[in-house]
Amino acid sequence: MGIFEPFRAIGYITSTVPLSVQRLGTETFVTVSVGKAWQIYNCAKLNLVLVGPQLPKKIRALASYHDYTFAAYGNDIAVFKRAHQGPQLPKKIRALASYRDYTFAAYGNDIAVFKRAHQYGQPLLASGGSSGVISIWNLEKRRLQSVIREAHDNSIISLHFFANEPVLMSSSADNSIKMWIFDTSDGDPHLLRFRTGHCAPPLCIRFVSMPMGDIFYLLVNIVLFVFALSSR
Repeated sequence: MGIFEPFRAIGYITSTVPLSVQRLGTETFVTVSVGKAWQIYNCAKLNLVLVGPQLPKKIRALASYHDYTFAAYGNDIAVFKRAHQGPQLPKKIRALASYRDYTFAAYGNDIAVFKRAHQYGQPLLASGGSSGVISIWNLEKRRLQSVIREAHDNSIISLHFFANEPVLMSSSADNSIKMWIFDTSDGDPHLLRFRTGHCAPPLCIRFVSMPMGDIFYLLVNIVLFVFALSSR
């Protein structure tokens, strides 16, 4: 064990691993990967509610089911109930995939299947590519409905429609997650809320102690990020 251990990644919002969205009661949560750890945001305000422990290797895939988070790293899958790690699946994981309401984990000669509750939403399909543009397709009319240009500054990693809500969530390799809402008469989405961090190595880092709490300044390229670390 080293002198220092990782605690929390400041300014690290998400990696290039696809996100996982889970609804619990009346609230919706999104789980994202940050290297060897994962963290959960409440979608109501995109505030951070839970940070998982560090794993031995970088996370390759994520899935969530009720209070459980499944994180694939190396050839294994770690299972967590909230932030507490439970027993691993008994053999090395060969694959982790999702299809509609199901998550499949292949290990040894067996397959574990996890099902999510299914609800119908709008007849829309969202697609994204390496340019950061999101295209919205109307499946009933079989045509392109709208285009969100410059939605992200890098490749689109994940797109997820919320069940029974006019909301689309996206994540990107630009280290950001965004929520888009379809609440206009023309059907075009606009930005509802977002979380973004630095997409390049920091040039300057500084701590400042203020009456309302400790403030962390971080300069990346020409963009200044400010993070509140604690409150008093």
